[in-house]
Amino acid sequence: MVCPHCFQSNDAGAAFCRECGAPLKDAEGSDQEVYQDLARANLFRMRGDSKAATDVCLGILKRFPHNPTAHSLLGDISADSGDLAQAVTWYEMALDLVPDSTVDKQKLDSVRQRISLMESAETAKQIGIPEKGPAIGPYIALVVVTVLAVGTGAFFIGKSLRPTKADDTITGQVTVGSPRPEDPPESRPTDVPAVKDEPKKPEPERHDPGVGPDAAWLATLQAKATDKTTFLGLVSDPRTQSASVTVRTVTGESFAVTATRAALDVFRSLPAFTKLTVRVLQENTIVLVADMSGEAAKTAEAALAAGDTIESQAQVMLSDVWSPHTSTGGDQGQPPGGTTGGG
Repeated sequence: MVCPHCFQSNDAGAAFCRECGAPLKDAEGSDQEVYQDLARANLFRMRGDSKAATDVCLGILKRFPHNPTAHSLLGDISADSGDLAQAVTWYEMALDLVPDSTVDKQKLDSVRQRISLMESAETAKQIGIPEKGPAIGPYIALVVVTVLAVGTGAFFIGKSLRPTKADDTITGQVTVGSPRPEDPPESRPTDVPAVKDEPKKPEPERHDPGVGPDAAWLATLQAKATDKTTFLGLVSDPRTQSASVTVRTVTGESFAVTATRAALDVFRSLPAFTKLTVRVLQENTIVLVADMSGEAAKTAEAALAAGDTIESQAQVMLSDVWSPHTSTGGDQGQPPGGTTGGG
């Protein structure tokens, strides 16, 4: 069997090229040869050491230049560090090697969407378009109506303070506060206070619930989430760099696994948070509430990269778990036992 990339001859049953590591069939290619290096690179990435993670991946590509997993992991590292253009390049190279990779296609679409949003925001800033805010038309109309109401009220108040007879006719110049010529001396006012308009109360500040960092973060999560995770809401607390997310249950999956999967999605997509509370809903009813810290998420990612299962990690990485169900086990609707660690 001849490799289509380097034209090296290989055994007929070979899964990947012995020279460049490119996959020859539908196998994972050279991942079996560099499994430990890939796990170590991903652990460095989870710890925030992008340089060490990049060096390990480049070392893999020196041995197996067509290894698709190393290309994809380099794309993840570039996306985490904010180098979105480089991330696009790595994901495209991974897709050139494995065109049917759904995960790499989703990652590439997500990074391109982030680039598009950033370019739109920069263009709007350069040409002076204000950021999205409350609609100005209704606000101006409300101000105009308020001013007219105050002016009309002031007119009638002033008129009521100086009543005149129906047949009175004022001729000549009259100074405000002076007595009328026909009034007797004892009835003439000595001092008439000027009518002052009541001060306008400041309009309450309005907020559009569709804008703000929480809505933007929720949109990012919904775009990056795994196929099984459905995010319904996100509320952040900037004082503690923490957040609370709400997700929907997954058929055939335990609530704790759903919570663990959602927490890992959040820490991958939004690394600014250090603590997370996950609420799992089933038919508008809360069936599980649990916490996970950023450190616990890094540990779980490393374990998953080393071959552990998410079901196993769900039993040790969630903390302060609450559920109305009291029995244990992994069946749908039952949180697995032992979910006390990972905090």
